[in-house]
Amino acid sequence: MGSRGELSPLVSVIIAAVLIVISVTLIMMFYHSAKAMGQHALEAPQVEVSASISGSTGITTINVYNAGTTQLTIGGVKVYGPGGSVLSCSWNGIGTTVVAGGSYGIVGQCSGVSPGSTYTIVIMLNSTSGSVAESLTVTAS
Repeated sequence: MGSRGELSPLVSVIIAAVLIVISVTLIMMFYHSAKAMGQHALEAPQVEVSASISGSTGITTINVYNAGTTQLTIGGVKVYGPGGSVLSCSWNGIGTTVVAGGSYGIVGQCSGVSPGSTYTIVIMLNSTSGSVAESLTVTAS
């Protein structure tokens, strides 16, 4: 046997094997974690929204473009006034399905709209992979 403080060859092999197993386990954990996060990001709804509000009539038009790979359902729309209050609106198109790569226009009429005022529109969209709320700010013209 060697001098004091030296490891036998068998102990060195066992330590090396344990380190290799721990390294492979850590690599696999990071790989699966990154893969799961990437898959979740791929499935998130991808949408583009534009809107306009007429200051004189309160007519509000919203265009929803589904840039993702799964269909979306328009779950609801809220319009917030300059003071943060929710405007009373009636909508056509709530519950409509927007296919992947397609677009759909929602039309509504809101009361209490003033020309030149700024409004925040929040559109709730649902899909099989989750829900998303798109928010945009529009000035009534």
